[in-house]
This record gives sequence, structure tokens and C-alpha cells, in this order.
Amino acid sequence: MKAFFTILIADRNRNVRELLRRELAADGYQAQTAGHAGEIAERLASGPPVDLVILDDDIAGADCAAMVRKIRTLARTLPVIVHGHGVEEAGEALSEKFTIFVKKSEDLTRLKAAVAEVLRHFQADGNAVRAFPDRAGSGRG
Repeated sequence: MKAFFTILIADRNRNVRELLRRELAADGYQAQTAGHAGEIAERLASGPPVDLVILDDDIAGADCAAMVRKIRTLARTLPVIVHGHGVEEAGEALSEKFTIFVKKSEDLTRLKAAVAEVLRHFQADGNAVRAFPDRAGSGRG
């Protein structure tokens, strides 16, 4: 398994972004943050490679399903964890491949377990396609 993974944490709330960034960095992940839809697209299109996106179901600038579809245009099989208050809010986003839902909670145990499982699964399967600035969705991983 790879020594470290890069996770893009996308949440409209700066405090939530920073909490998740600190917690995941403490677990050995490289963590980047984005606060709105445009920032997510920019980071995936031109930033360092990303292995996983944690997406707030109420991200600023786009509805959740539209944002997952946009992520799919940039990286076809990049895994997305929709992190929200209820499955209903995630809506159609959950019908997209490589997308799962984790309920928001003060206890991050479930989210951290989902992150580890998704990354372990995609690394072992070789199905993950990292978002590379120069080859987004190219199949290189």
C-alpha cells in the first residue's frame, strides 16, 4: 500500500475544513482544503494529485450531485465521500459510481474508517484514477 495519500477536503465551513485537515494529517494523510465548488475544480484541474475527495453535501457554489458530476469530468474514478447530515441532502450524488455517504458527526471515527477503507480498496484494486493536473482522468494512478 502507498505510504501516503492526498485527500481534498471540501466543506463550506472553514472550521470543519480545518478540523478534518488536522485530524487526517495526524493520521498520516496529506490534506488539502477547498471551500467552494470553483476551488474544488481548480485544485483537481491544476493542483497536486488527489486520491480522494471528502465533499460537504452543502458545498457552496453547486449542488452536491452537480459537483460529483464535475469531479467525474476531471477524474473519472476518483473516489468521493459525501459528508453530510443526511442521505436525503446528498440526493442524486449517491447514484454516481465511486461515491459513498458518511453522516457528519462530532465523532470522526466513522469518517476516518471510511477514508481508510476507500483508499485501501482503491489502492488494492488499482481502480483509482488520481486527478493529475496535466492528465486528469487519464488512468494514471
